[in-house]
Amino acid sequence: MEDFTRSILVTNMLGRGSLNSAIDLIVRTNIELVPLEAYSDWLAEQWGIDSTTRANESRKVLRTEDLDESLLSRVHAVCEEDFRLHERIMKAWRRVGGTHIFGSDLLDD
Repeated sequence: MEDFTRSILVTNMLGRGSLNSAIDLIVRTNIELVPLEAYSDWLAEQWGIDSTTRANESRKVLRTEDLDESLLSRVHAVCEEDFRLHERIMKAWRRVGGTHIFGSDLLDD
């Protein structure tokens, strides 16, 4: 189970499982990153699409408050590098402003 869990982490998909490898790939490919809270504005700005539809939003089956301290600690340990990557992306987004950033914007943090 843990091998499966680790394989779906963002840092595995965008790197080799670490914060630094994911940032390296994001910067080298200069991909566009759009935080979910800016997605509707990005759609309007970039594509002229006025939509707030969340038709494919997943049904919530598990909440943080459903986890006991032991499981919550395990989740944090497994996802630590992803949490650090998310914070790095959000820090760059707050600095740049607007609806999106590019991988190269992570270089300034």
